[in-house]
Amino acid sequence: MKTRQMLPLLILVTISLYAAANDDTLIISQNVRRTCMAKITKQIAKPSTSTEKILRLEQMYKHHLDNLEPNEENKAFIQKNTLELRNAIIDRNAIIERNKSLKKNIKNSLKIIKNNPDQKDTLRQEIIETLPKLSPCDETDDFLHGFYRKFDRTFGLKTVPYLLEKPLIDPITTLIEQEQKGISCLFYQFSYEQLADALINVCKKNIPVNLVVDEQCIKNKKAHNLLKNLSIEGISISIIYPNKGDSRYKMHAKGILFEHNSDRARSLLVTGSANATVQGFSNVENKNDEIMICNDDPHLIRTFITSYKEITKENALPLLLPDNDGANKE
Repeated sequence: MKTRQMLPLLILVTISLYAAANDDTLIISQNVRRTCMAKITKQIAKPSTSTEKILRLEQMYKHHLDNLEPNEENKAFIQKNTLELRNAIIDRNAIIERNKSLKKNIKNSLKIIKNNPDQKDTLRQEIIETLPKLSPCDETDDFLHGFYRKFDRTFGLKTVPYLLEKPLIDPITTLIEQEQKGISCLFYQFSYEQLADALINVCKKNIPVNLVVDEQCIKNKKAHNLLKNLSIEGISISIIYPNKGDSRYKMHAKGILFEHNSDRARSLLVTGSANATVQGFSNVENKNDEIMICNDDPHLIRTFITSYKEITKENALPLLLPDNDGANKE
């Protein structure tokens, strides 16, 4: 577990240790217990919290409850928090039941298509409109992972995951054109004009595009000018400066997240070894040997999103537009 994720717990432990060495031990420890119980209530309320984790949280909640002193302040808190916990569980169960109903409808639609091919287009649209209504949680991810295979087979799509055919720019351009919600890119190097043009075209449709590159990229004057062009066209450009944060390493990731592909009605992740360069994406004679994979695993996509946020949180700075002879001074 990372330090910043453990910080709230460390603070609570520190307070408890401090309390143990002072006269106000009871007051502080009671405050800590009430704070923990309130946090647990919020965690239980989230549909994304797994059943296994809820069992652990309930044990923690009971432990704190059993150790609260029977004073008026605690009695008022217990009464209020018990009501919140009860409502949270009711809301959570309602969301779970709604998810079950939606999943049942989706499965039934696929069954109907098998016997009524003439309804294929109508039911496909119904499925596409229903999928975003599913609340995100582990059970939903597991369901979607299996459902996507059936969806692809039913509508004659290439089963995901699959290797992108070469030259890589062709299938990636197709995915860019099919995007309806947003695109987020991570590349160590970005200098391929054909890919830049495809991103500009989708950006002109008011679809947000984010591009994150390593600082090494802007040391190349051609790449730097291309990035400035993209920024002028409305694409969000961020530069990773590892030395300005805790990381001692380069931002060497390569990946494109498509938030909602119109053809497959879901998020897609393209990741692999290729940088966004002529050698990596095109079919030139001196091209590199690269592998890029298209995947739709919800667990994998969620992990990529988490990594993307971590990469950009501390070390990313926006691209400055004024010309500075190929070396940005952010």
